[in-house]
Amino acid sequence: MKKILALFIFLCFVIPSINAQTIRAKGGLNVNTISLRSPYGNESINNHIGFHLGGTIDIPIFEKLSIESGLLVSQKGFREVYSEEEFRYSPVYLDIPTVGKYKYELNNTFSVYGTLGIYLGFGIGGFTRKIDTFQGINSYKKPIIWGRSHYNADFKAADAGIILGGGIEFNVFQVGISHTIGVANISPYGMAGYKLANRVFSLSLGYKLSESN
Repeated sequence: MKKILALFIFLCFVIPSINAQTIRAKGGLNVNTISLRSPYGNESINNHIGFHLGGTIDIPIFEKLSIESGLLVSQKGFREVYSEEEFRYSPVYLDIPTVGKYKYELNNTFSVYGTLGIYLGFGIGGFTRKIDTFQGINSYKKPIIWGRSHYNADFKAADAGIILGGGIEFNVFQVGISHTIGVANISPYGMAGYKLANRVFSLSLGYKLSESN
């Protein structure tokens, strides 16, 4: 965790000193789940659909290598489904991804790329929902409580992890896929042996807003 934070701080100082850059608006679909470890074994965890929306900056370092970073509002989460009820957890994070990007140009307008890097996230909102599938009278929806105390918090606010991805670029558009693997334990019940880590598969569409050389 400390190494990831140190790398992120280093990149924050290096990136602004470079003039050439490409700025994109970016949004898309998240297919979310979570890695769960508990003292009582595995629980029933299901995928949960979310979204991401924000902007990125792509700064070339060498001919085919660049660093891409940005700010993304990202809805993550998971579902627990039982015989008579369902729980949906939909936390919303502000994510700061920073990845190394290798791009290979096939012609003047079309290229393919791959990415590898890290992200830092901070919980900013979201909700939990219980759906009573038996009688429908005990359902509720409430805001997520962020914090470190297991007495009243749903999740810890700080998140971090690894990003793997790739995609294509053509004209002003970018289509990409990525897999983020959370390494931070976002459970406030860590002292009791629980570990929760976000897992997100994303499909993104980007649009080039500006480019400078």
